[in-house]
Amino acid sequence: MIRLIWLVVILIILATQDSKSAQSATWEKVLSCKGNTCKVNAWEGGTIGDFVEAYLYIKRTHKRLVIDRPCYSACVVLADLARSSVCIKSGARFYQHSALFLDKTSQGNMKRVRTARITFAPPHSSDIAAHFRTKGKYSLRRFKKMDESFARTIWRSC
Repeated sequence: MIRLIWLVVILIILATQDSKSAQSATWEKVLSCKGNTCKVNAWEGGTIGDFVEAYLYIKRTHKRLVIDRPCYSACVVLADLARSSVCIKSGARFYQHSALFLDKTSQGNMKRVRTARITFAPPHSSDIAAHFRTKGKYSLRRFKKMDESFARTIWRSC
């Protein structure tokens, strides 16, 4: 099921890309790269689609992703997707909360906006999803912290 969600997200992103420069601008919001190494600029999280774009860039260019500070929300999703390219340093900590989907649509001439708000467990690989499930129910207001010892079994040290 998680792989199906990711497939849909990636297909939507690829279908909505206007140009190569637009794609570049998206990953640059998330990553800072020098040579063969990238670091996460947007460590506090953000829109999952931007982080999926960053993952596609890492995958396409075969760069290494170094995480050396706390990594929140969509940053954790990126680290999970790019797992084989990621290494972590001593400052790396991983925090996750419920994912949020907002769909804003206008109705009629009055331009009233209707918002659909759907929260769901973030899409992770099975081992990370199982670890976060042991931490209780997902919430938009509270972060779950990944155990450091568990993180070191997922990602190698730099």
